[in-house]
Amino acid sequence: WDDEHRAMPQAVSITQSTELGTLYTPEEIAAICAHAHERGMKVHLDGSRLANATAALGVPVKAFTTDAGVDLLSFGGTKNGMVFGEAVVVL
Repeated sequence: WDDEHRAMPQAVSITQSTELGTLYTPEEIAAICAHAHERGMKVHLDGSRLANATAALGVPVKAFTTDAGVDLLSFGGTKNGMVFGEAVVVL
């Protein structure tokens, strides 16, 4: 982290569900957020299939986002059962 010849990361971006179809629990997202925030980084959650995760794990969206410490959420309406619509939400 203290190398002036290296670009410092400013953000962590994760996808719910992951590229492999697995789901992060709210506790796992909270741990990622805590680790990133300790290092001064923001956390982006790609919620392209967030509705699937909430249904599969039986927890509200808030548990994956604001309660976990996510800073920015992108939400794909078409992948979450809507006819159209995309949103970027700053939390």
